[in-house]
Amino acid sequence: MLINDMIYSIIIMTIACFLGVFIANLIFEFSLIQLISKPIIPIMKIANLPTILSIPTLISIIDIRGGLSIISSIKDKIDDSVVISYKLVTRPFSIIPLLLRNYLPISIISLGLFTGSFYIILIFISALISMIIGIIYGRLKIKKSYDLELISNNKEKRKIDVIKNSLNLAIDTTKKLFQNMLS
Repeated sequence: MLINDMIYSIIIMTIACFLGVFIANLIFEFSLIQLISKPIIPIMKIANLPTILSIPTLISIIDIRGGLSIISSIKDKIDDSVVISYKLVTRPFSIIPLLLRNYLPISIISLGLFTGSFYIILIFISALISMIIGIIYGRLKIKKSYDLELISNNKEKRKIDVIKNSLNLAIDTTKKLFQNMLS
């Protein structure tokens, strides 16, 4: 049973990584990120985080593993303090899928409507406190400005080339993650 769970986790992680990197790269290459990330960019700026980190924030609303795999693909360009601050700041966004899939159905059924709702509110309050701590940490620790851009410079590329490049990047990143999981 334990081996089946491990295989299942590896398969889910691999699929989430591949789809997260592929979708994020397409959004980036087709310059759609400016439209999608407008509400999140001010939060990133307040915490002194690079605005490009709004992409994995949006992906983590759907699946946190996809967002974190994008962070791991750019970690050579950013400091550890950026990653720590990012993880704390984006906690309310990454808690959304957990609330919908795990906490909400189980807590309301097992604890009742009032107590379950109170429990959900406490979880969200703790996520907001994490965000505040992340913003303070980012303001104190992140002094360096990063030259990571949101807009792709590949406007002359054909769409098929962009899709092929996105697939190749997603495959390479997924291979690296898969190798790290197995070692």
